[in-house]
Amino acid sequence: MDGWCDSFFSPASSAIVSTLLPTVFLERREHKQTVMLSIDVKDAFLTVQQKTPTIVNCQMADGTVVSYGLGRVLPGQRDGSLLWHKDITQLLRDQLSMTPHTPYPCMLKTRGNSCFLLIHVDDILVVGRRDFVMEK
Repeated sequence: MDGWCDSFFSPASSAIVSTLLPTVFLERREHKQTVMLSIDVKDAFLTVQQKTPTIVNCQMADGTVVSYGLGRVLPGQRDGSLLWHKDITQLLRDQLSMTPHTPYPCMLKTRGNSCFLLIHVDDILVVGRRDFVMEK
């Protein structure tokens, strides 16, 4: 694999990592008010601004060509998942002071370990204290 491919894809989760948060939930549920939820962000890529000016040409039925400038990332764009991951992790850093786990950047946590997230493209698995999750 060439290194240039890394600029197209978001950090990936793995089968072993996907078992961690349910395990944390099961361990904490008896002792703390802990919840687990799953979020599927519809049209996630459409929330991300284009990083590089992108023009598309559309040929109309009469043969004329109309050019459009894209303001947002479209599903299917090669770097869409990476751009979405960068945007959502930056939002989580700014709004909730969450930090990515260095070995697995698809996992994030709060400073006090009150909430953990696993991001897989536009699907997010959350385990955290009920009050933190419901209020934040």
